[in-house]
Amino acid sequence: MNFLQIFLYNLRASRYYKLRFDKIAHHLSKSQYYNIDKLKKYQEMQIEKLNNHVRENNEYYKSIGKELTKKNILSGFIRLSKNSLATQFDKIYKKTSNNEYLHITSGSTGQPCKVITSNYSEAHRLAQRNRFYDWWKVKPDDRNVLIWGKLTTSSKTSKTIVNRIKERIKSLFFEQKTHHFSVFSLSNTSIFNYFQEIKKRRPKFIRGYTSGIHQFCSLLESSGLDGHSLGFKVAFVTSEILLENQRDYIQRILGCPVANEYGAAEVGLIAYDCEYQNLHICEELINPIIDEEGNLLITDLLNFSTPLINYEIGDQIVFSKNKCKCGRESRVIEKINGRTGDLIQKTDGSFISQYLFYYAIKDLDNMGLARSIKQYKVFQIGYHFDVYLIKDVNYDKKAIDFIKKRMKAEIGEDITIKIIFVLEIEKEKSGKVRFFKRKK
Repeated sequence: MNFLQIFLYNLRASRYYKLRFDKIAHHLSKSQYYNIDKLKKYQEMQIEKLNNHVRENNEYYKSIGKELTKKNILSGFIRLSKNSLATQFDKIYKKTSNNEYLHITSGSTGQPCKVITSNYSEAHRLAQRNRFYDWWKVKPDDRNVLIWGKLTTSSKTSKTIVNRIKERIKSLFFEQKTHHFSVFSLSNTSIFNYFQEIKKRRPKFIRGYTSGIHQFCSLLESSGLDGHSLGFKVAFVTSEILLENQRDYIQRILGCPVANEYGAAEVGLIAYDCEYQNLHICEELINPIIDEEGNLLITDLLNFSTPLINYEIGDQIVFSKNKCKCGRESRVIEKINGRTGDLIQKTDGSFISQYLFYYAIKDLDNMGLARSIKQYKVFQIGYHFDVYLIKDVNYDKKAIDFIKKRMKAEIGEDITIKIIFVLEIEKEKSGKVRFFKRKK
């Protein structure tokens, strides 16, 4: 993107958000190279501003009976649960700007929530995403492909003509070069039309659900279509855990790097991959801490409309102790264990990561059983497991014996296992694929 393109994009964004978007973008271009001490000082300053605002203006935080101090926020003493956000929203939310934006979670944890962001906060969310794109040498108004779930927005979400016009303007400003494909429409027949449409438009990048892009690549391969010829510079995957074999497969089929985006509707971007494929925390947007059980708590530093202080996002993560080779000192996530509700319960009552299934299938490669299992999904009900499997080209019954043996050794000898072979793994209503679900 040349200087004129940057100028025009920032001008459109400034008019839309009614603020100096170019100043936000410039700040983020500089702050990405702050040392960790400077980043921490910036976060503490923003927490102090948030704290002062909340103590004076927020009905919910005034009523919780805990002292609001910077120390208590940084220690995790004060925290906000999903249940409290859902049931106490009217006390937590207070209008702070003329332009505000509604975000609703998909409810994959079983409890949908809504958050309203301020104009200032929303502009920073966009600027953070743009910085992410810049790391991968693409721009937000480059032609791109989006593989997503629902593509239409109900008119009920915009009750006034003014709001509908604003949404249309935003679409024209920021998404006019995005070509949408629904994950629900991906099939052995539609892939040929998709392939031709993409080649005609010549987009620079593809973005979407991890499972959606993985399925797109699988259909390309099975249909004999050359993914490299599509010319993508990068594939951005989001909304689901990215497994190592998925990254490798997508890169092989599309012939481009895969960049992981980790976020949530409530807080926006949490972390994203640099060129070394390390997940860097968006330190200027959020302050994340991990409690003693490994649960991720997030304070949104900029959204004063719906203040989220140590919000229990529902994930478990591990921070890396190493600095990234890219030179940026923002913290790096070493591993995302996934939703706390997606932990496997062992027969002794303790819990282990759902990665057990991933590594069990990955280990088949070391046993001479590579490409036996193409995809899986597991349901746990009590101590019974329904294991849905798609056979791969080199399927061998020994693979099933190994998986059962590994599950019993790790979870408990008393579990029962039912293997169910399918041709396709069921999606959620949102279009995502969750590889493990435990029903209480």
